[in-house]
Order: sequence, then structure tokens, then C-alpha cells
Amino acid sequence: MGGAEAAADGHRCCAGGQAAHPSGTVVTEKQQILEHNLQDIRKRVQDMEQKMKMLENLQDDFDFNYKTLKSQGELSQDLNGNSQAAATRQKMAQLEQMLSALDQLRRQIVTEMGGLLTAMDYVQKNLTDEELADWKRRQQIACIGGPPNICLDRLETWITSLLSPSSRSHRPALEEKIVDLFRNLMKSAFVVERQPCMPMHPDRPLVIKTGVQFTNKVRLLVKFPELNYQLKIKVCIDKESGDVAAIRGVTKV
Repeated sequence: MGGAEAAADGHRCCAGGQAAHPSGTVVTEKQQILEHNLQDIRKRVQDMEQKMKMLENLQDDFDFNYKTLKSQGELSQDLNGNSQAAATRQKMAQLEQMLSALDQLRRQIVTEMGGLLTAMDYVQKNLTDEELADWKRRQQIACIGGPPNICLDRLETWITSLLSPSSRSHRPALEEKIVDLFRNLMKSAFVVERQPCMPMHPDRPLVIKTGVQFTNKVRLLVKFPELNYQLKIKVCIDKESGDVAAIRGVTKV
């Protein structure tokens, strides 16, 4: 009976806009949309990288043909003069076509890059303003005796997935937007994973007193193998924070 009830509950959960995640946790409809958006961003980044490679190859071809024609001294001739051979005019026409294709591809890449950054900015706000904020609310409730808070692995996967394309899609024309996106997401990804608690009662927040030592655990929700280094943390107490009076025992970074 218990197994049948659990199956029925799972069916109702899926029908209500939730689905089972491979990790065993429940994924809401909103989170499914978020994962879909992240997959779309990854695909768009891959397409962008292919077009950038095409642009580089086309630029190399143009440079080679231009230098070859120039080295033969044919560019110095009057384009409208009778001395210009038909073969030279044909080569010049080919160069003009290549130059036009280069310009069109550059404009297309810049336009698509702007759209990609807009999509990444939307997902970033979704992560920081909704998913991460919701996790922090659950953490606050857990500090005053609520249900244990969920782990941060899924959030770490999402944030790493979003930061990866932003770190690869660096272009001078859009440098400021990319840097702002990267900086804001990195700042939001630095969280207090475990709040100070009572030594004998881990489910209760620690009453912080003068001269009492305590520990907590911070975590950067970004997992890049190439950024494997030790973080240096500077701790300070924000006595002016407006949240202190409302939420005691909750540390912020």
C-alpha cells in the first residue's frame, strides 16, 4: 500500500508541473524551463563558435588572395583602364565578394552575440533573483527549526553552466556587457552554505556572544577545473544591515 501511495503521489506531483530529476530530487516546471534555457544558450554558443571559425577562415582566405594580387603589382593598375586584363578584373570581383561576405558575417555575429547576452542576462536574473533567493529563504527557515535545507549542487551546476559560455564568448565589441554579467554572477555565486549553529543542537542557530568562537562554511557555486585555487576570505560584521533585526543568526556574504 505504501509503495502504491508513493507512486500515486509521484504521479500527482508530475501532473502538477513537477518532474523527477536524475539526482532524485523534484524539479519544478519553472526549473525545467530554466534548464531548457541553459541548454539553448549552450547550443547558441556552439553555433557562435562555429561562425567565428568560419569568419577566421574567410578572413585568412581574403588576406592571402589580396596579398597575392598586390604582390603581382596588379592592384596598382587603373581599374577602369584598358591595361587591366580580364583575369585581374575577375580576381578583383572575387575579392569584393569575399569582403562583402566578411562584412555580412561580422554583422550577423555581433547581432547574435547581443541576443545571446540578453538571453544569458535573463537566465542570470532567474538564478539570482529566484532560485538562489529561494534557497536563502529556505536556509533562514532551517536556522529557526524548519526542514533541513537542500544541497547546493544543482545551483552550482546551473551557475557553472551559465558562466562557462560567458567566459568563452569574449569579444571586444561586447566586452563591457560580458564583464558585467560575469562579475554579477560571480558575486551572487558566493554564499554561506552552513550557518553558525549551537554545538549540541546543530538545528538551532548559534547565539553569538562576545568572546565566543564560531565557524561557518562558505562556498563559491562555480566549478571550473582551470580556476582551481584557494579562496581568501575576509570576514567582517555588518552592524548596519537592516536584516539583522529581522533575522538573527543568519550570516551573509
